[in-house]
Amino acid sequence: MTPTLFAAILASAVAAPAPPEEAVKPPQGPPPTQVLASVTKDGEFEITQPQQVPERRKEERTVNKDGKPVTYTVEVIAHKTVMVTRRLKAEGVTVYTTAGKEVPGKDVADKLKKPTVVLLAGDGNEVDPFYLKIVKPDTLVIVASTGGQPPPGDKPAVGPKPPPAGAAAEEAARAAEKRDEAAKRAAEEAARAEAARRAAEKKPD
Repeated sequence: MTPTLFAAILASAVAAPAPPEEAVKPPQGPPPTQVLASVTKDGEFEITQPQQVPERRKEERTVNKDGKPVTYTVEVIAHKTVMVTRRLKAEGVTVYTTAGKEVPGKDVADKLKKPTVVLLAGDGNEVDPFYLKIVKPDTLVIVASTGGQPPPGDKPAVGPKPPPAGAAAEEAARAAEKRDEAAKRAAEEAARAEAARRAAEKKPD
């Protein structure tokens, strides 16, 4: 190859435009959930995942009355993370790779002999590729008809019992607010009584 021909080939390679980057498409479905999954001896999937549950706690509050701090205790509703474990029957469950290749049933049990971090589809459909761009290639994706959230009535594996939901939970929150207000009023009354007592002690006989 002559130097002139080599230079021409090199120049054409340098001048060739780079292929355009593929535009990132917004996801069309919900994100998957990270869970621990394993296959039991009877062939069922055991799924463990965190769940937020409300619980009642007592907290101390301090108000400033007449230049002095007054501390009182109130009951509030906070949220705590607990681990929920449930089982899924193999029927209706599909396992595939992040590349979209379905994993044969005989290989699933071998890959999930022990609890392994996997993705669980949030709506029972295949996970949108948008969410898989930053996932390790060997990560498994489980698609189950029950979806990615624990069904109502599932009990936490550890932690407190879930309080009543819906209207009952709202009523509990309102009751806690009423107790908070009552505690504040009691603290204010105590502060006023203390101020009156001190003022009486300072009066000359």
